[in-house]
Amino acid sequence: MILTDLSATWDGDLALSASGDLALVEPGTGKAYQRLIRTLFTNPDAMELHPDFGAGIGSWEGQTFGQSQAQALQSLVYQNVLGDPDITDPEVSVDIVNPSLVSVTVSYLDAVTGQPSTFSFGVGA
Repeated sequence: MILTDLSATWDGDLALSASGDLALVEPGTGKAYQRLIRTLFTNPDAMELHPDFGAGIGSWEGQTFGQSQAQALQSLVYQNVLGDPDITDPEVSVDIVNPSLVSVTVSYLDAVTGQPSTFSFGVGA
């Protein structure tokens, strides 16, 4: 079993099943979703053996967002989503809620199940 088969929360803890065993991530969509979170919210250089891994979304906290910053964030997210083999036809939108907050939505097809999925999160103060 490889690590991506185990269900893990963002804070790094492994999830447990109802019987107390280590929980496995749901086939297909669950695996892609979990990898999306890991890829987008891991800071570059955080993984010693893979220094180029991670988009570092957390580094955008506290910024003032204008159109150029929103476009740069959209491009960063899109480039990181493209690298996932279980995600096809990704679309990324970044909407400015106010100058200190943006809403990011990633829509994609799960390549394993063919099911459409959406992942949304806010970035800002």
